[in-house]
Amino acid sequence: MVERGPMSEGLPLGLDYDHHPMVRRAAEQVVQWFNHVMRDGRALVLIGPSGTGKTHIVTRMVQAYGPGARYLTESGMVGDLKTGMSRNALWTPDDLLRTWNKDLFLVIDDVGVAKVNEAAWLHDVYWQILDGRFEGKRPTVLTSNKVYESFRNRLGSRALDRLLDATNQGDGIVDMSMIPSYRLIGRKEHVGE
Repeated sequence: MVERGPMSEGLPLGLDYDHHPMVRRAAEQVVQWFNHVMRDGRALVLIGPSGTGKTHIVTRMVQAYGPGARYLTESGMVGDLKTGMSRNALWTPDDLLRTWNKDLFLVIDDVGVAKVNEAAWLHDVYWQILDGRFEGKRPTVLTSNKVYESFRNRLGSRALDRLLDATNQGDGIVDMSMIPSYRLIGRKEHVGE
């Protein structure tokens, strides 16, 4: 069992699990896998449409983990790497990749959202992150609202292969696609009044 971390004590706080039983089941699956992720330096992937609680769950993980944890969005990650390529940058992309691979716990949220012209460049970035963290046995969590096929195209085949290794051949991939958006559920309840 993990000595520190949000999942060692139960479900992430802040969600109304009684009104969203499918979110409860997904969160329970995340809790179960998260302890394995933290103990063995594995990866966890949450895939599902917007509004299903993915970001809420992972930000709670980062907050509870504390120092040594890092939360990135894919857009922020790509922006930081591109800034590092400029002539007067205070850091280089290699500096950032080394830092992210040393973080004790890393979350990359919203995989597939950033606008990128060169897919091969992003494939290499994901390969360097996922391979470095897998070799260093550093826990990693990714979220995406893309379907699996789009997710695969986003990471590239080498990075996806490493991710499958890190998720125990996909056991650590949580499909949240059947969970309705909590934003839409709330609107339907108000519209029906």
